Amino acid sequence: MTNRRALAAAAVTVLAVTGITGCGGHRGGTTAGAHAAGEVTCRISARARVAIATGNQTGTFFGFGSAIAEQLKAATSGRFKATAMTTGGSAQNIELLTKARPQYDVAMVNAADAADALAGKGLFAGRPAAFAALSRLHTTYVHVIVRKDAGIRSLTDLRGKPVATGEPKSGTEESVKRVFDAAGMTLSDVHAQRLKPDGAADELKTGKVAAMFWTAGLGGAAVKELFSTGRGQFGFLDVTDLLPKAKAVNAAFEAGVIPKSVYGADADAGALTLTNYLLVRTDFDPNLACVLTKTLFERKDSIAAASVSAKELDLAHARHTAPVPLHPGAAAALDKLGAPE
Repeated sequence: MTNRRALAAAAVTVLAVTGITGCGGHRGGTTAGAHAAGEVTCRISARARVAIATGNQTGTFFGFGSAIAEQLKAATSGRFKATAMTTGGSAQNIELLTKARPQYDVAMVNAADAADALAGKGLFAGRPAAFAALSRLHTTYVHVIVRKDAGIRSLTDLRGKPVATGEPKSGTEESVKRVFDAAGMTLSDVHAQRLKPDGAADELKTGKVAAMFWTAGLGGAAVKELFSTGRGQFGFLDVTDLLPKAKAVNAAFEAGVIPKSVYGADADAGALTLTNYLLVRTDFDPNLACVLTKTLFERKDSIAAASVSAKELDLAHARHTAPVPLHPGAAAALDKLGAPE
């Protein structure tokens, strides 16, 4: 038995033992014991509604989550509905998903935040969380955008300057902490402005901050507008030379390229990257998990028409959610879809 299947089997055991049921609020996807103990049918026995924790309304998570919700309703003739909810982003989504009285049933989260939460590190120090994945989603890029007139050539040049570092508990802020750690810095080395992406872009445009960080998929509206209205004034800072040290801080980091065509930049730019996952609690109904996962791939084209990030959905990589175990309902869906191990 592969490690992935062993983890899924363990999750089934947890589901069968707990038999937790939903209890109001936004929650609507907790499992019934009969579902957990039996075979995953991928059929919905009653109408269901879930809430998806996404991110800021101008970010890629919200658009992606909204497209998933729309297609889920269409695929089930309205029997299974979802609502994309705005949040502070990835790290906060884990808290909202896993706290004692969860607010959401499904969450979009990057791999670094997921790894820290499972291990009880970083923001989650001393309080490890448990959850499962439905699928790998898309790639997130750690955008480091600077004013060209600020004289910033390396990350250490940010010392003492006002820098937009993301909302509290957002995927952006947690990424900044890790990247700064790799560079031998902390948030206290800069005048951190904990702003939403649109607010950060406005402050960068007016010169109130020298740089902004944004951890998101490609094509966010706030950054597109920044480059289009301030053509020639802004650029990306390539910090991929920090990759080895960044991976030592959190193994989820990789390196990629932001094509100049995405934002109208002067040139392609290297960037640190992270993978994103769609997560649920371990007690999430396996049949709902199966239907949701199947919808992701059977309606990929329609989802991608509304969110360019969804073009990265790929059955060949759907099971690649390490270190997060795959939910047994998702495993059943991917088996039905013929996804490779």
